[in-house]
Amino acid sequence: MKKSMYTRLIAAAAILAVVLTAGAVYAIAEGAEARPAVTFPDVPKNSWYYEFVSEAADSGIISGDNFGRFNPGQFITRGQFVTIIGRIAGIDTGVPKARTYYDIPVTSYLAPYVAWGSETGITGGYEDGTFKPDRPVSRQAAAIILDRFLRGYLGLELIAEQAVFTYADESGFDLRAAGAIYKFTSAGIFAGDSYERFNPNVSMTRAEAAKVISLFLEALETAAPLSEDYDAAEGGADAEFFADEPLPEPAGLPVAYG
Repeated sequence: MKKSMYTRLIAAAAILAVVLTAGAVYAIAEGAEARPAVTFPDVPKNSWYYEFVSEAADSGIISGDNFGRFNPGQFITRGQFVTIIGRIAGIDTGVPKARTYYDIPVTSYLAPYVAWGSETGITGGYEDGTFKPDRPVSRQAAAIILDRFLRGYLGLELIAEQAVFTYADESGFDLRAAGAIYKFTSAGIFAGDSYERFNPNVSMTRAEAAKVISLFLEALETAAPLSEDYDAAEGGADAEFFADEPLPEPAGLPVAYG
């Protein structure tokens, strides 16, 4: 029987306790407690993403729109994705002291999450001083963000055998994303399509994001601290994972990864 999102969050909290403050861990555990079941009219029970969406919504990690819909086929945006990661980390959601980006008012619900993402180097903005919260997140950009959170913020690494295959479209990977893509594929978090393509520049849908986040939390249960011989110069937290460069932009239409 698959573990519930509640169980995954509690297990993840135990792992995060090693590297996060007590307040952050408490926020994760508290957020997973006794929430009423959340249902969406546009998430049918026979869909491949039903379990992932339901569990993520029940735990408070992800939510729907003002009309009660989840919109599984819509693209996950930069603002939504950093909010999900921030909720997992249990960050302080108080109003930031100052505006981080021109297009993120301090009164916006996104403000504390975007500010946290910027301060930790998990996400960045653009040269014009904007964050562009409504811009979709590409599949490889999502892999980069998760890897920054995992290694740069948590100081952890997943325990998974390295993939012994290559994606057919590997030549299109951003250099910052290649290692993360194969690592998360090996861990069962990401998957390619039936043509063995990862489709790195395809925008990630909200349904796919729910699945990826759920599997990421499950993988955290067996995560381990980064090894002492980890070379930051080869892509660690002090190098490319905190480089203030725009993430790969999405292109094209969503692909089903059920």
